[in-house]
Amino acid sequence: MVVCCSTATQGLYRNMLSTQSSFDPVIMRPGRKVYEGIVEGMDDYKTRKNFIGRLVENPFFEKLVENRGCGVVAAEVVRNAVEGSPAELDTNTLTEEQKELFDSSDEEGAYSIAGSIASIVADQYRKFNSPSGKPIEDLKRIVATCVRALLCCPKKGYLPIVNDTNVVKMGMLSVVSSPMKDGSKDRKLEVEMSSVQLVLGAMLYGDRSLLTKNPTGRPFALFSASFFSLLLDSCSSSYYGGKTDASLSAFLRPLSQTAIGDYSAKMDHISVSSVLVSNGRIEVPEKVQTYLRVLRELLRDNNGRAFVLVNGRGTGYADLIAKSGNILFLIHCEKGAKSTTENVPIALEKMGFSGSDSPAVDTFVKSLDMRGPNLEEQLEIFLAKGAQRKRKRSTAVSGTTVEYLPLLRGRLLTRLLMKELGCSIAVPVVMRREPRSADKKEKWIKHVEKYSFHSFGWNGPAALVLVGGSIERSAIISA
Repeated sequence: MVVCCSTATQGLYRNMLSTQSSFDPVIMRPGRKVYEGIVEGMDDYKTRKNFIGRLVENPFFEKLVENRGCGVVAAEVVRNAVEGSPAELDTNTLTEEQKELFDSSDEEGAYSIAGSIASIVADQYRKFNSPSGKPIEDLKRIVATCVRALLCCPKKGYLPIVNDTNVVKMGMLSVVSSPMKDGSKDRKLEVEMSSVQLVLGAMLYGDRSLLTKNPTGRPFALFSASFFSLLLDSCSSSYYGGKTDASLSAFLRPLSQTAIGDYSAKMDHISVSSVLVSNGRIEVPEKVQTYLRVLRELLRDNNGRAFVLVNGRGTGYADLIAKSGNILFLIHCEKGAKSTTENVPIALEKMGFSGSDSPAVDTFVKSLDMRGPNLEEQLEIFLAKGAQRKRKRSTAVSGTTVEYLPLLRGRLLTRLLMKELGCSIAVPVVMRREPRSADKKEKWIKHVEKYSFHSFGWNGPAALVLVGGSIERSAIISA
């Protein structure tokens, strides 16, 4: 009898074509079950159940406990964190109406604690797996170049990254080599960077812990910002001898579920700054002059670095604003698993994306003195005149009717940002969680592709980037 121990799935075993026709694999349960089994076995679990349940609403924490090793460490930290804490109100004796009045679970507090635990877990992972004495900056480079290698994976030929000792020691990649089913001597190489490894990389193994525990009420926006920052960092020229050879199209095509046209603008940045979180909403005309001045100073101080900014809670504009070279990314985050596709065109129209540019807005912004003392007053006057000219409802690219003023505000703010940041193109991006079913995923792709925008140098549907999944690539290698 031969016993093989592996974390591979039964389907993967069978596809290897190297097992006997009849075998009984012992399949490990999902990593999340390991974490849940440990915490549910705690003596104090029943009196802390609601609070512990809230921890997994932090997307960083939720992803990390999918890894068995991380789940065990997280469970131990949770045990120590809740030990001796006050017991929760016993809600079993309350009516539904009373439960609404006496909710003892602090949502933002739980998010912050879960983020702290996630940072501890990520740091422990780094200390256990990282080559001794490896600086954080080196790990940052290894993660970024690993992501880039996967995104630019050729369909034929070997990937040197799979033999990188640093990548192997950190457990960043899962690599499976199997014979071809057509009987040829070539082999199929399947390489995967799991969702857990992507989250660990986005957190920089605990070194970027602020976003994991920032109780702003925008957990998915913060999670998406960390992920997009990692994607931008994969194109940082400092890792490639200062070369800037990735175009906007080459960057987006491996990431987007929707078709991306040809864009020659370059992903031109030396590195990526830490994710910025705005306390207020960036919108027009209120405080726009202040924000533009801050962004202007940021651009000057960054000296060629890309950035990702999280907009304020309840914004009617982009949830995330990012910049690389002369490219402005405006990102809408569809945070809820129950969110509908109908939100997407309306959200993008509020960023100013539509079937065509507005010559009136373009001419007005071009003539503006961005450093003038009365910028906000000029914007108010322009918006008021625009509202008077278009009191009637307008037909938008979504095929629905929308109020003209939100679209006008979006057009105006996007043009202002492009002018202030020196951008020649604005890119509409939709980020949402990886759907659980293939049917739902296909529905989202078709819906986003349904709406084509022709604004700010962009022509076509928005880029649809799914968050929370893995990056998988395959290539054929010669024997």
